[in-house]
Amino acid sequence: GETDSMMPWETARSALDFVIDNALLAGQAGVKVVFHGDGEPTLGWPVMERSIAYAGERCAREGIACSFEGGLNGILSESRVRWLAGKLSNITLSVDGPPDIQDAQRPLASDGRPSSAIVARTLAVLDEAGANYGIRCTITGLSVNRISEVVEYFCKVSRARMFMLEPAFVAGRALDSGEPPLDPEAFVRGFLSARLAAKRHGRRLLFSGARADQITNRFCGAI
Repeated sequence: GETDSMMPWETARSALDFVIDNALLAGQAGVKVVFHGDGEPTLGWPVMERSIAYAGERCAREGIACSFEGGLNGILSESRVRWLAGKLSNITLSVDGPPDIQDAQRPLASDGRPSSAIVARTLAVLDEAGANYGIRCTITGLSVNRISEVVEYFCKVSRARMFMLEPAFVAGRALDSGEPPLDPEAFVRGFLSARLAAKRHGRRLLFSGARADQITNRFCGAI
């Protein structure tokens, strides 16, 4: 996200070969390739598409299984959504809530226009294709007192079975954003209330930052 550089195909192929070779050496039954990281993986579409084809073909030759997953922001064409729905066994889609929240927190990087209509279309296409996906939502001061409303909205507009709510941690680049720290008690109250709402709709609500084995004030250990 901080530069416009893209991973060269040679780098991606070396990484895939490394993982597949290691699986063969260890006698594993298969490998899983996850497209995720600092930015949107579909921006590097040619490399992503080629990686899926290459890993699938090589694993087939080697007689091992190969599956693909990805973390996406939902801003892509309908044809690409359908293609990915048929290739990725699991998708995590980043959506931050109803249109007013989504458009405030995730305007289009190109010109600042609203993104909510495009993401709503992506959700509809994934549901039509029967894709296996969950929704990841960033909670900020704008939405911390509306968490139940956010979850009710997700239940209304999608068939996703799992929602992951992640509070915005003031770390890394966020230290210079001027964004005040999010009230943790407000997040906990909202999360507990929304969890009951999700259960009523037969959905799961998770917070991956809740880790009983460590004390930390941030989500990503790489920061």
